[in-house]
Amino acid sequence: MNMEQWTDNFGVQFEKDENGVVSLVKAPHDIQEYSVPDYVTKIGECAFSQCYALTKISIPNSVIKIGDYAFFECFGLTSVSIPESVVEIGTCAFGYCVELTSISISMSNMKLGAGVFVGCLKLTHITIPEPRPQTANTKVHFIKKRGYYIEYSEADPNCPF
Repeated sequence: MNMEQWTDNFGVQFEKDENGVVSLVKAPHDIQEYSVPDYVTKIGECAFSQCYALTKISIPNSVIKIGDYAFFECFGLTSVSIPESVVEIGTCAFGYCVELTSISISMSNMKLGAGVFVGCLKLTHITIPEPRPQTANTKVHFIKKRGYYIEYSEADPNCPF
């Protein structure tokens, strides 16, 4: 397996596989804002995990997958717009982004991993088009409330997330 690897001027690491697929592998923990380059297809597992200072992320239409725990514990992140190109968001991808208040998902038939928004206590608006996305965990559902879909668990039907 032959992988090409490099780091950009911001310290963000990338790799390109033998099929030409470029993944964003890891960002430095002190990164505050970042625009993912439009040649990136995947945001890898734990790529921005624990980037506590990250407040703004721009995801281009070239990205088709956001990996497990990709933005886990990005405490400064307040809102995210997921482009229509993304077909899968991994397990706990935005878990414990405690300042996240809104997220906009453009594609209705994307696959969402379990606990995508777990611990996002300030998350009040999830904009998702019809029909609802598939979830990996059958105990997690989305209910429509005031024009938004809200994730909740059957374990605690009173909890909106």
